[in-house]
Amino acid sequence: MFTHKKDALEQLVMSLDPDFPCLYSGILTWIERELDKPVPHANDTCDIATNLVAVLDLLEVLVAVRFSLKICSVSQRLVFQRPSVALQVICSPVHYLVQKRTLLLLKACLLLKTGDDFMMGGTELLLKGDGHMTSDVLALANAVLNSVAAGWLLRVPVSSKAAYFGGNSLSRAGPDFVMLRSTSLVLLKSLEYRILYEKEEGLDPAVGPQSYLRSLMIFVNQHLSGARLLGHPCAWVSVVFGEQDDDMFEAARIVLSLYLHQRGSSGISQPLACDTGSNPHCCFIYLLRSIAFDHSVLLDFLISTETCFLDYFVRYLKLLRDAWGDFELACRRIEVRDPAMGAKDATRGSEPLAAADGSMASVGCVAAAGTPLNWGGASGTWDTPSVGGATQTLLRPLVNYASSDESDSEVKSAHCVPVGNITSHPPDFSKVGGCSMGLHDHIQDEVQENRSTPSRMCRRAVACLTELGKVIFRLRKRKLFPYKPDSLLKLLTGIGAKSGFEPGTAF
Repeated sequence: MFTHKKDALEQLVMSLDPDFPCLYSGILTWIERELDKPVPHANDTCDIATNLVAVLDLLEVLVAVRFSLKICSVSQRLVFQRPSVALQVICSPVHYLVQKRTLLLLKACLLLKTGDDFMMGGTELLLKGDGHMTSDVLALANAVLNSVAAGWLLRVPVSSKAAYFGGNSLSRAGPDFVMLRSTSLVLLKSLEYRILYEKEEGLDPAVGPQSYLRSLMIFVNQHLSGARLLGHPCAWVSVVFGEQDDDMFEAARIVLSLYLHQRGSSGISQPLACDTGSNPHCCFIYLLRSIAFDHSVLLDFLISTETCFLDYFVRYLKLLRDAWGDFELACRRIEVRDPAMGAKDATRGSEPLAAADGSMASVGCVAAAGTPLNWGGASGTWDTPSVGGATQTLLRPLVNYASSDESDSEVKSAHCVPVGNITSHPPDFSKVGGCSMGLHDHIQDEVQENRSTPSRMCRRAVACLTELGKVIFRLRKRKLFPYKPDSLLKLLTGIGAKSGFEPGTAF
């Protein structure tokens, strides 16, 4: 039955190939012609927007069918093979909702999540039968990066009064965070594709992620000005993505991957990573602060099947285990660079704190007196399937944490098909977020002076992770945890030992 339905759907999709590509390629010309008409009526403008949204909806359906049923036609490759059309529509003088809808389509294509809103169970990325998928995604990422290098971010519209697709406006003033999040993820995901395939594609390693990240920070700061000020550039992930958990952890995971890549290839310094908002230690600290250092929120994230938090968390804990000194330094630098953050945290005690989404969370992560930083040592052999039955994807393979302690490597599961090289160099901004080398020197001096002073923020982070480990251990012992957390517990135990904080210390 299913095979017959798939065959019928494939015939329907293929029937679009003679005409739909021409329609898609002519969108920009059509927009220009319609808007050039003398004194266009309001209804005409509305009709243009309605027709464009219908085309975008059809494009998303076609890509979703490609992902889920392994049907690949010319029409289904248009967004990937002719990305300049969508990139220019975003900056064209059309209705703002059309611009937003186009950007969301690009985001879904790069994240391989088209159809999540309307297909049963989403798209499970059964890509083995589609030999063009890898080259197509790389072509789209290539076009995004070249556009950013040419100043595309400066032309991306971000309304100061966001509107829903139904036409209603939000009552509160401020930037459209949907546009900020989508633009950020489109660039971040394109950079991730680039670093994963730069060796195979012969890309210039000198054109590293930092220049693109500087451009992104300028874009974000430009639109956050007057709305939510950033005391530290790395706070941008929590601020921009605070209302969307799945996007936030995807962004944090990519920032971590970019940092690890640059550390391995060029030995990036922490000040440089902070300037471009890409220091994973700072990002993690601000993440913990946004949830009021509440270990129960981390637990919810760990057992959720709706985000990639497990993947991100394990990767970050491995970095934290191996670079504890960098984490301590990041805590001290944040307290020096963002004094208000340290002062507020120092007076909070057990008061409820406002999380990033406006909800209230309680700080309940202080370790009890005499509580060890180890949750039981060797663990049993109880085992269950991994969370959500997660399957290996094109670029983000989820490790089988039930049996793995060897999940450091970035597995590339897809064969790389050559595409055009990324040759354009993005603008090289020497300053971002108001940070100059003079400020770096001042911060570094203060950090060095306070090296012997225990960092309160660092202790609160360890306390949070300590409480998380204890809860996971208890749940695992009672066989109530949804997957085998032995490797996770081992990482948390190791971090507790690395911290050197004595059990029972008041935080």
